[in-house]
Amino acid sequence: MSERNVRELESEKISKLLYKYFMPAFAGVIISSLYNIVDRIFIGQGVGSLALSGLSAIFPIMVIMVAFGMLIGVGAGVRVSFNLGKKDFDRAEKVLGNAFVLMVLVSLFITLIGFLIKHPLLTFFGVNDETYDYANDYLDIILSGTVFHIVGYSLNNLIRSEGSAKIAMFSMLIAAGLNIILDPIFIFWFDMGVKGAAYATVISQIVLCFWVLAHFRSERAVIRLHSRNFRIKRDIVWYIITIGFSPFAMQLASSLVFVLLTCN
Repeated sequence: MSERNVRELESEKISKLLYKYFMPAFAGVIISSLYNIVDRIFIGQGVGSLALSGLSAIFPIMVIMVAFGMLIGVGAGVRVSFNLGKKDFDRAEKVLGNAFVLMVLVSLFITLIGFLIKHPLLTFFGVNDETYDYANDYLDIILSGTVFHIVGYSLNNLIRSEGSAKIAMFSMLIAAGLNIILDPIFIFWFDMGVKGAAYATVISQIVLCFWVLAHFRSERAVIRLHSRNFRIKRDIVWYIITIGFSPFAMQLASSLVFVLLTCN
């Protein structure tokens, strides 16, 4: 499968490749945006406007998490594509292994810092006394699942980078679909309110995480995830970050714009 994908990217017409890879990538982006939309719909219907307001304050924090996922996922994805183009599969797998370790380390760092500065962070993002409990309950659970969020989101980018755009799209479809199913179960049936929405989101992220990990350990993967590549190498880390920093900065800027607009 790896040779077939590489040959296709080498020899196929650019217009055909754009159509083939753009549509699944575009669909994946749209599907991934359903997480927050679905949560807001069910919380607005089942809990109330105050809970919805509290959840809105969490949105820029989740954007920041996505930014770190893009820092590693997009950066590593571009580097993987470069190396596959050169048929340097060994180097591509080293990038994948180092990227995976970076994802875990960055996730643990975000989780720790998030819990340490949680109160001032919520205040900064506009949470008041009426909405604090809702936002705090949701954020506690979301922070606990940060590692699954970032690893699942970032590795899915690498699936797309190895030429498996449809698999990446289906990965997001499975996660988003599961979230849609679990939201009403936890919010209404188990009467868990905001916590139920957060649990539904984290469970779907866990499923996505293990799904993409299973892909990179399977025969269908173009490159494989091997423990021998988990040893961090400075040149590969720099190799990843130099590409990923641009989308990372843009995503952080969008979070800042959201805060400025809501404050005004």
